[in-house]
Amino acid sequence: MFCHPLLPNCGRHSTLLDQDARAFGGIVTAQKGAATLEAELRTYRSHHDELIGRAKGKFVLIKGDKIVDIFENQTDAISNGFRKFGNHPFLVKQVTDIDVPVSFTDFNFKG
Repeated sequence: MFCHPLLPNCGRHSTLLDQDARAFGGIVTAQKGAATLEAELRTYRSHHDELIGRAKGKFVLIKGDKIVDIFENQTDAISNGFRKFGNHPFLVKQVTDIDVPVSFTDFNFKG
């Protein structure tokens, strides 16, 4: 599940979006989110060279194995993703030369 600060009931996940997603270039609300977005991340990697050539620095919206659209800013990409896909997983990622892996911990986890 994705969470955006403009949506109600985001709770603690909005902090992840604000702080960690920007560095990651995508939106992942928990560690298991990366597995949920496996197809989208594979699509990004397979089209990376093409995207660098035409959209470096912009934000790509990916659903499954399809590049849906490219946007100038992250907010427009996220809003469009929610309009098209609702509360179903999609990836918004900034097109960059090098990906910097980011991991984060949910300190509220009660295992």
